[in-house]
Amino acid sequence: MFVAVQIAGNAGVPPDKAGLAGALITASFQGGVALGLAILSALATARTHSLLSAHHAIPDALTGGYARALLAAAFFTGAVALIGLRAANTKGEPPGGMTAEITGVANTDAASDSARLRALDDEETTLPG
Repeated sequence: MFVAVQIAGNAGVPPDKAGLAGALITASFQGGVALGLAILSALATARTHSLLSAHHAIPDALTGGYARALLAAAFFTGAVALIGLRAANTKGEPPGGMTAEITGVANTDAASDSARLRALDDEETTLPG
């Protein structure tokens, strides 16, 4: 899964910015893992303390806390899967069979191309405006 996200995150990134994009993706992974662990730990601890204060046995309270954290993790995973399925065009290809435009190069039309060719034929140095 992480390889697919890396590929999708680097799609459409110019080669001179690929290192920066890779570093941002890696930092996001690490920050997300730390934040996820903190959230799930807080949920498990809160549920465990809640059950212990209600005079449940320690093993039952721990199991309840872990169950709450795993349930939350399942919900987060489902949400991420839905977002991933809804994400359009993660391969960097234009949708609907459109021709790809090279990054950093302006797309010109046929009229301006013919004007450039006429200018070269007439040996002019400037293009008509």
